[in-house]
Amino acid sequence: ETARYLAQHPWELYRIPPDYFEKIIAEIMASHGFEVQLNVRLLGAGKGDEADIIAVRQISGMKKPIRYIIECKRYAKERKVDLKIATHLYGLKHRFAQEWGLDRVLLATTSNVTKDVMEEYGNRWDFEIKDHEKIIEWLEEYSESKGGVFLRKQGLYTRANELVLTSLKIGDKHKDLHQQLYVVK
Repeated sequence: ETARYLAQHPWELYRIPPDYFEKIIAEIMASHGFEVQLNVRLLGAGKGDEADIIAVRQISGMKKPIRYIIECKRYAKERKVDLKIATHLYGLKHRFAQEWGLDRVLLATTSNVTKDVMEEYGNRWDFEIKDHEKIIEWLEEYSESKGGVFLRKQGLYTRANELVLTSLKIGDKHKDLHQQLYVVK
């Protein structure tokens, strides 16, 4: 229901917390058959060298799986992703290609990218850009993954000019069920 709601109310993408946006992108990738990991610290990397998502999928007929490093930017409509961020992400792919088997980049944003990002990376086979419009298309096409990685376990609803996101998770230590509530005004 979250994906359907966001597809029907695309402006709400600007209001959700950034970590929730990452979970939405991870869920979409999982629904396309990818195994996903969130907030992956790249071994030996410096500060800030973390992947929001690593997504891996084995395609029949291919020797090795496709491996994406994914950066998610939940930005305001007016704020575009700049060349510095895109270049850093592309550099991470190359630095950790051997160790992690990374061969593709996906930059997902609720806004758009600058003109220089499009000029530098827009036509590369190994660099995909999913802007606000393409994210909405993904949400419209979404069908729950087998495990329902995130969205089935979370809900989204509105009340009196607030966007409310709930997240259910099982606690690590005592297997307690916790509920987080995000209210965005």
